[in-house]
Amino acid sequence: TGQVADWYDQTANGNDASQSVSGSMPAIFSGLAPSTLIVENGKPAVLFDDNDDFLTATGATTDVLSFVSVVKSSGFTRAFGVYLGYLNFYLGTGFAFRASAYVTITGNANQNLHFGKYSSGTVSYGINGGSYTTGTGQTAASSTDIVLGSNTSAGGLELDGPFQELVMWPSEQNDTNRTNIESNVNTFYSIY
Repeated sequence: TGQVADWYDQTANGNDASQSVSGSMPAIFSGLAPSTLIVENGKPAVLFDDNDDFLTATGATTDVLSFVSVVKSSGFTRAFGVYLGYLNFYLGTGFAFRASAYVTITGNANQNLHFGKYSSGTVSYGINGGSYTTGTGQTAASSTDIVLGSNTSAGGLELDGPFQELVMWPSEQNDTNRTNIESNVNTFYSIY
């Protein structure tokens, strides 16, 4: 049907993201029949519809993490791209965490490479190889939910646009690693 029921974890961790409700599955092919693969900048993409599409998994760390993602948000400027147990990653305009304070970077409607990290109550976020914006005050929660395309495993504030990559580490990546990771991802996707 051109929909994504499972987005398989490419590591040995088995944190596959899935959706059992067909109306809430993002698309990998345009139309109902597998005919035209959805792509962004010439690379395959999973398209979330800004309505009710999201995928869930478990395995988010609750004390420290780093991530890189490739997402293009076409609609709602605070659309969620990723929810990782206790942090909400708004990949439309930038990044926010679940407390009342926000770390925000002005985004755009283009394909973007997002890099974020969390450790000891401090979040740092950068887009397209830019400098980090940092904020403090977030307390980790006990949830290990991972949600792609929404802010919770129940859906809400869904992403509108193609999602191509998410890589997570249960550690804080240093600046040298961040630069190398972003360079590698950008070389593949040709974002900036």
